[in-house]
Amino acid sequence: MKNRGDAVRVLHVDDDAAFASTTAAFLERASGNIDVETVTSGAAALDELADGAYDCVVSDYRMPGRDGLELLRAIRAEDPDLPFLLFTGEGSESIASEAISAGVTDYLQKETGTDQYALLANKIENAVERHRTERELKRRERSLARAQRIADLGSWDLDLETGELRWSDQIYRIFDVDPDEFAGTYEEFLAFVHPEDRDAVEAAVDAALTDGREYRIDHRIVRPDGTERLVHERGEVRYEDGEPASMSGIVQDITERTRRERELRESRRTYEQLFDSITDMVLVHDFDGEFLEINETSRDRLGYDREERDDLTIEDLHPADVDIGREELRERFDDGPTTFESVFQASGGEEIPVHVSATTIDYYGERAVLAVARDVTERNARQRELERSRDLLAKTEQLTDAGGWEYDPGAESLRWTDGVRRLHEVPPDYDPTLEAAVDFYHGDDAARIDDFVRRALEEGRAFDEVLRLETAEGRQRWVRAVGDPYPEDGEVTLLRGAMQDVTERVERERDLERTTEELAVLNRVVRHDIRNDMTVALGWLELVGDHVDDEGADALARAVDAGRHVVELTEVARDYVRLIVEEQQPEIDAVDLQRVVEDVLTRRRELYPGADFTVDVPPVTVAANGMLASVFTNLLNNAVQHNDRERPTVSITAETDEGTVRVRVADDGPGIPDGRKERVFGRNQGGLDSVGTGIGLYLVDSLVAKFGGDVWVEDNQPRGAVLVVELERYDER
Repeated sequence: MKNRGDAVRVLHVDDDAAFASTTAAFLERASGNIDVETVTSGAAALDELADGAYDCVVSDYRMPGRDGLELLRAIRAEDPDLPFLLFTGEGSESIASEAISAGVTDYLQKETGTDQYALLANKIENAVERHRTERELKRRERSLARAQRIADLGSWDLDLETGELRWSDQIYRIFDVDPDEFAGTYEEFLAFVHPEDRDAVEAAVDAALTDGREYRIDHRIVRPDGTERLVHERGEVRYEDGEPASMSGIVQDITERTRRERELRESRRTYEQLFDSITDMVLVHDFDGEFLEINETSRDRLGYDREERDDLTIEDLHPADVDIGREELRERFDDGPTTFESVFQASGGEEIPVHVSATTIDYYGERAVLAVARDVTERNARQRELERSRDLLAKTEQLTDAGGWEYDPGAESLRWTDGVRRLHEVPPDYDPTLEAAVDFYHGDDAARIDDFVRRALEEGRAFDEVLRLETAEGRQRWVRAVGDPYPEDGEVTLLRGAMQDVTERVERERDLERTTEELAVLNRVVRHDIRNDMTVALGWLELVGDHVDDEGADALARAVDAGRHVVELTEVARDYVRLIVEEQQPEIDAVDLQRVVEDVLTRRRELYPGADFTVDVPPVTVAANGMLASVFTNLLNNAVQHNDRERPTVSITAETDEGTVRVRVADDGPGIPDGRKERVFGRNQGGLDSVGTGIGLYLVDSLVAKFGGDVWVEDNQPRGAVLVVELERYDER
């Protein structure tokens, strides 16, 4: 636009002040018409636009606070046409698409060279020139529209003897005809009349000529360009010597008036529909308290019939607490609109709590009151529920030694509930800051919580940690601190969390860890000593075997069996301690059931050569771990050791279905009475202290439960017991 008009005032927005200054210098050098003002933020740009007139805005996209697209939307809300160019290093189709949707004038990506400034200057000049041209065009259109509204009435005269028809300038404008192109005859006038209205016009004119009366008629005309207008036409006959000599009259363009009347009728219908569709009660009354209008919601909610509504006053709605005369009503609204809580009484006597917003309006030239009454029955119920919830929360915080907190990074404000204040042993009116809250934490934990909060705000990462803090009274506490970030448009705008005193739990866990470690050590030492001593004892018993008679041989065999059983018990004890010490929540993996059973059975056949074992287990994987072998070891031991047969028989079978596999260990021993089937595992009976259980079956039940399975006892036929183990199939998980 160089040398083509007034100077172009450009507002350049870029948070890099050095780049903005460079851009301004090159733009002013590229065009003598461009004058650049720079600011470094969206907020400053809006302030500058409010104070001064600019022809164009050039903005970066990525800026702290309000980015370029947010600035564009804010400007478009005030000025939909002001040229706005996005000049940014952030180049992507998504940004360009979003900018176009928001109404950007043009888009230019930043480059490294200086040629970009000449291109930018050209885009600015073209955009401003288009804007000015469009603005001038709109101004001319408004002027033309005003002229058309003013020139809507013209006069005409028809010489009946010569047939000459004369129009005033206004009629030419109404018909949109050049005077030089109109022959000035009645027939040519009729040619402008809409074909469907032509007969009616001719009939009106003929009747006037016959009866000598004035005629009035509304009809359509068709302009040369094909557009239709609606005109009101009036005419009367002038006589000379008792004969019609001429006619004269007016033509008024009533197109816009008719349209406005139609729109007014439609607007009235729309108003009535909107008035009746409002879900709040809307009432209009005068200063005597008599209702002028009430909407459908009011009619339905209050229940008064038509006859009652005609005589309804505000005193009828407030019989208990309202007695307001004209002057009192006027005084109430002297200070402007007012709001208050009240109660409406419905026709049936129901009392409806309402929140009323009222103001004065001009109602057909008279001052009246417009009141919007919202039924707050549900709101009041919600408030009561909220109060109950707050009371419940306060009591819950007291019982659980817990509380909640919320941090607003924009306002840098931290809020604590009463529970958190009690936990820190600070007064109820204590107003925390983030820095002060971090200082409560002990030693290295202060740096840890500070890092957790920083990551939550910057990366949107939640945290759940157990940390130490020192209260305002100097007491140390262990607390569980939980924080959850709440992002909005990719930025964390709120951090909310909770805090609970877990001092007792931490101390119990530490005591349990020490006890568990001591138990593990004791298990290793005792098991080692017992195994060593029993190995020595079994060795001596074997040597004694050569020195006893047949009668003593049976007793010696029983002693050897008992010794071996003691050694097996040390292995069971090892597995049990491993269960409670090392694997509180064991890892579950795919375990080959067939291989585990066969490996266990091989060892049992060596230990119990006097027993018969059969097995039928298909190849299937189950959800378990290495301790599954201990389950079947103890089940097989139990089946042999508690068998009263001279040669026990034990079978191991398995059946699969969708999702599970059931392994059945059946023996031909004395069986287990129904009353002991549950107690045999020590369930709900005190564990190992229960009557009728041993450590082996207690371990079986504990392990299977940790695998997510189940174990129970059934009767064998014709004799004995069946211990059923149900496990989850790993391949069906």
